[in-house]
Amino acid sequence: MNKETVRVSFDISVEEHILYKTECVQSRIHIKDFMHNLVVLGMKEYKKAKFDEKIARSIQQSKKGKVKTVSSKDLDQWEKDLEDDTN
Repeated sequence: MNKETVRVSFDISVEEHILYKTECVQSRIHIKDFMHNLVVLGMKEYKKAKFDEKIARSIQQSKKGKVKTVSSKDLDQWEKDLEDDTN
């Protein structure tokens, strides 16, 4: 049987659950939708952080004299990768 969806589950504290449920009630949104939105936002932030680390690492290497020339094409590709990952 081929399923189009899978279940993701993890344990959270009672206090955290109350926090999520309270926000869901106030926002009038299902907890499933709320959690999905949090994951999507978190993934965008995670991808941005990875990109920022890559840039910081490049700057540090340049400061140490370990220079690698980055072309405009490379920068364009990095930007495209970032945009693709955040959509």
